[in-house]
Amino acid sequence: MNPYAIELGEGNNPDVSSAVEQGLMDHAFEKTNTRRHWYWLSIRDENKTILAGATGFQRADRLYISSFWVKPSERDKGIGRTMLEKIEGEARRRACHCLYVDTASWQAPGYYERHGFKVIATVPDYLVGHDYVFLKKDL
Repeated sequence: MNPYAIELGEGNNPDVSSAVEQGLMDHAFEKTNTRRHWYWLSIRDENKTILAGATGFQRADRLYISSFWVKPSERDKGIGRTMLEKIEGEARRRACHCLYVDTASWQAPGYYERHGFKVIATVPDYLVGHDYVFLKKDL
């Protein structure tokens, strides 16, 4: 007889997400003596509507960009470049020596490359006909 209750559901479950993330962070700390330190960035209009944003974390002397988004109507106005400059400045302030980001081949690898990132790994056909691309920028 299995003493565990096993559940599988659809959508996001904040309790499960939180427990899993904390468990992974605790395990990583045991092995590396480092913890994630999260950051966020937002760009808002005069009505406080979010037009663009980014989230990520620092681990040791590296800064990761987890999510990076600019509203389609606000693209090609320099907002993304400004966001990357702010993130890079924050990485330098935190004494990080590099930035990491991952993206799909249909999203923005060329954009990041134009801003000094170098492709360090590619997973072919990760998303039905599209590659997953990992990039790094040394600071």
